[in-house]
Amino acid sequence: MNLEEAQKHLADLLEPVIEASKQPSRKMLLGVTDASENYRPLAESMAKSLLEEALSNGVSDVETGATLSELGGGAASDFVFRARSNISVIVKVQRDVKLKNEAVFLKSLQPEVQSATAWGALFPRVLAMQVDNQPYAYAMEDFRQEDGYKDLSKWIFEDKLLPDARIAQSKSLLNAVLDCIQPIYLESRDTNSKPTLDGDAFLGRIRTRMTEAESFDEGFKAELVQTGRDSLYSWKWQLEEIEKRRSQAEAFLPGFQTAVHGDSHPGNIIVRLRPAGPTDYKTEIRLIDPRGWHLGDYVFDFAKLGHYLILIGPIEKWSVGSDCTFNTSAKTFRIGPIPEISSWLQDLERMVFNAAKSLGESMGDTGVEARYELAMASCLLGSVPLRWKKDQKLLAVLMYAEGLKWLNKFRLRLG
Repeated sequence: MNLEEAQKHLADLLEPVIEASKQPSRKMLLGVTDASENYRPLAESMAKSLLEEALSNGVSDVETGATLSELGGGAASDFVFRARSNISVIVKVQRDVKLKNEAVFLKSLQPEVQSATAWGALFPRVLAMQVDNQPYAYAMEDFRQEDGYKDLSKWIFEDKLLPDARIAQSKSLLNAVLDCIQPIYLESRDTNSKPTLDGDAFLGRIRTRMTEAESFDEGFKAELVQTGRDSLYSWKWQLEEIEKRRSQAEAFLPGFQTAVHGDSHPGNIIVRLRPAGPTDYKTEIRLIDPRGWHLGDYVFDFAKLGHYLILIGPIEKWSVGSDCTFNTSAKTFRIGPIPEISSWLQDLERMVFNAAKSLGESMGDTGVEARYELAMASCLLGSVPLRWKKDQKLLAVLMYAEGLKWLNKFRLRLG
């Protein structure tokens, strides 16, 4: 099948699917608002155009037809179309400029781009994009579960394995991920820039996000937070104390930055196991949804992975901590009981920390342990308002409690 025939074939396949999707019995859209309905025909037209362009950029030999279907997960795009060729393709359409920035950033990572970093081979290829005018759209590779891809959170928390097998598999896959990403940080080190305390990875993130959280519940304004046996000072008081010792805090910052993902929690790390012999397999690692920071502190990426393992994952996937309650009285925010996290998950988090520390030592970075504590606090406290707005109030409160503990560890280091 030549290019022209393939383009016509894909267009013909899309037509009946689009028509069928307009019927109430078939879902095509994810999170579509009334406003987005106003440009449905344009979005469909753009999707077809980008899919045709994708064919000319390396997607060919349509095998199983094309389908449009709802994309599961947390995608924020107004329209998400999926087509199936010799690879799976996702087309995102959105009027927000964030989609344009996302497309341009992903394209900049691709190996054929001169300025690309070593991350490029791990991210989905952008096959076509339209970012000149609103609405913005782009087509990219889709790492489907039907093709053997699963994000790391599903491998760890959802696989139907006996406990010992689950633990062994989780450690093996996490090791594979860490072995894959560590060299990228090392190779991308940029000594012409350095991270700052007030950026979106550390104090600036905590201050901005927790100020927003204060408008949701009085507990986030309370002077004291009681979590079981622990009594902690508020986030605001702790930040003020850290500011008083700013020079000591800044001494933990390295004299370089590296390429970073920016949101490297297990849900954004895709893993596929491919046969490599009768009794062996090869682990394929891919990444999705980067923040678009280009450069930053690699320790924040490790904390993004670590904080999920010891709190977010067990709460979201296993409903750990569902018996916890919270209330505010006498200027104290009381939270409890605090959930017990399985020791093997804590072991996984220590694997992440040890990998960060080992990498830091190879780069002469002596502040890893301190910055990891601050980054863990930033990851946890920085997500409190988002979780609250998603009506995950208990998770938000537990993240606040855990985040304060990590922030307190860092504060105590400063004397």
